[in-house]
Amino acid sequence: MFKKILVPTDGSKFSQKAYRTALEIGELSKAEIILLHVISLSSTYWRASEPFPIVIEESDLEETAQEVLNSTVEGVDQRGLVVRMRKESGYPAQVIIDMAEDEGVDLIVMGNHGYSPFVATVLGSVSQRVLYGATCPVLIVKEDAQDSNTDIKQ
Repeated sequence: MFKKILVPTDGSKFSQKAYRTALEIGELSKAEIILLHVISLSSTYWRASEPFPIVIEESDLEETAQEVLNSTVEGVDQRGLVVRMRKESGYPAQVIIDMAEDEGVDLIVMGNHGYSPFVATVLGSVSQRVLYGATCPVLIVKEDAQDSNTDIKQ
């Protein structure tokens, strides 16, 4: 069974669903859950063109990362499991893959934003990169019809 489960989160409903799924799986074997938020380097150093550069303070990024972690666990039954929260900086897919190896993770559970194949190819997909780069099993939790915010009109 799984003893250590890594759950990357960006605070979205997709990653919150992945976190709840990881807790359900973890409860079966009393696994430790590592909840990870990666401060993306691509957004950290983004600047507008001169003469109006935008500088984002590291303390603001850390505060936002903590808010993301807190919002993911808020109101969710932890099922008596040990949940460690981690904040790391870097390229999200690589940080997730590296942490899984470094921490001896047995399973990665992550959400998927449900981009079309074309959009995912053009923009890149963190979940897709992790799926192909990780050495442990990866569970991608997708949106189902109940989770969709779209209205069906007749």
